[in-house]
Amino acid sequence: MSRPPSRVLSHVLSIAAVLSGAITSQAAVTHNYLFNSGDGTQILDSAGAANGVALDGAVVNPAESRLILNGTGAYGVLPGLDIAINTYTETSLELWFTQTGNTDAFTAAAMLGRTSTGENGETSGLGYDYLMMQPTRGPTDQGSRGAISNGTFDAEAGVTDGARDLNDGQLHHMVLTVDATNVGYYVDGAQIGLAPLGEFSLANVSNDLAYLGRSLYNDPFFNGSIYEFRIYDNALTDVEVQSNFQAGCLDNCGNPIRLEVNRETGEAVFMNDLSIQNVVAYSITSASGSIDVNGWRSITDFSDADGDGSIDADDAWVIDSSLSTLIGETDPLNAGADDGFQLGDPADLGALFARSPYEDLVVAATVYDGFVESTINIPVIYSGDSIGRSDFDADGVLDADDYAILLSSHLQTLAGTTAYETFLEGDVNGDGVNDFNDFRLFKNDFIAANGEAAFAALTAIPEPTTAALAALAFAGLAGIRTRR
Repeated sequence: MSRPPSRVLSHVLSIAAVLSGAITSQAAVTHNYLFNSGDGTQILDSAGAANGVALDGAVVNPAESRLILNGTGAYGVLPGLDIAINTYTETSLELWFTQTGNTDAFTAAAMLGRTSTGENGETSGLGYDYLMMQPTRGPTDQGSRGAISNGTFDAEAGVTDGARDLNDGQLHHMVLTVDATNVGYYVDGAQIGLAPLGEFSLANVSNDLAYLGRSLYNDPFFNGSIYEFRIYDNALTDVEVQSNFQAGCLDNCGNPIRLEVNRETGEAVFMNDLSIQNVVAYSITSASGSIDVNGWRSITDFSDADGDGSIDADDAWVIDSSLSTLIGETDPLNAGADDGFQLGDPADLGALFARSPYEDLVVAATVYDGFVESTINIPVIYSGDSIGRSDFDADGVLDADDYAILLSSHLQTLAGTTAYETFLEGDVNGDGVNDFNDFRLFKNDFIAANGEAAFAALTAIPEPTTAALAALAFAGLAGIRTRR
């Protein structure tokens, strides 16, 4: 499926929206199942008192924080009457899971409602009056679905992601939201769609049953693991869903997309332990100018279809910006497969971090799920030893070499225009000048690192500001004229 039109400007605007987007609702978790405690059969609720149980071969593995379901009859059951979903005016159901098998079959990862016994003209064995989170749909690959029903399958309001089933063995994040007007469905942080609620209501959802890994219909059991299941008392916003996805699981699910930066080498690598995502653009900013453009291994210059193809073999990327304060590049439309690169394996961007006390990289990426593009903030994880504010040569040691750098530009006009550049010229406090304040700060840092005796040996001449003040005083006296 082709991507929607996208340009650098829209990417920048999307970044701004993510950075400034305020969370308007304050959804509270009313029931929280993390599967990280208990005796192997208990499904404990860490937010409420609605504890459940693992049945018929289902196993809670606290060490791995997951509910293991074998697909042949194992499932978890929660107390529907205690959850009382029909007392909510809004809600969100949120799941982290992996699923394998279940090919060409309808399955439910979570389902709250009832199974009819055939009374009142209903069909026995069918699900009625429910909330459903359905990662696979059969008899052919029909994608996944989230829905509410105030009847059976022919009386649903819901959204289907027809692009794929979610039984690929990868970790997925699924959210179903219901507010006063709409049903929302999200997969891996991206909104799949909204459906009007119409005459449907949470008040008509049954409290009889609440299953994990089992359907209210006579469908196959879920085969895989559920890592977290949450129920909220409000409909999560797009920003909240995206934020939860980027934050990842609380326990042992793996880490989401992030940029790992080695302080000592400057190497920066995109990493991702969650479900593979297609990245079609990214940007990295540094207010201090701590980006080494020469060390950056852009996809455009090294690893796209025009390079060695190691990151994206079927697209030709273009660079949007190559400044010490902003780098970025995009897989433009009509330049190949238009699907960006799949971020599952590490993507090495080279030694783009200029080692300094300023660790202010801000990363945003535009991801594409086959339907829509969305821009997300990417956390930056630093490793290796940091350097102090007075270590101007960035060798990890505060010594005479740093003092020489301080003196060489003291009380002079600095050539640098960014905080990183003036740092290299002895600007300790980042105010753009190398003056008395910087000398005092350096002195304090040097003594803290090496002792007063070492600093005394270092400064065999008067402090530069003392000499400078004396010179200024002499110049002032020379300029005084006798009044007549």
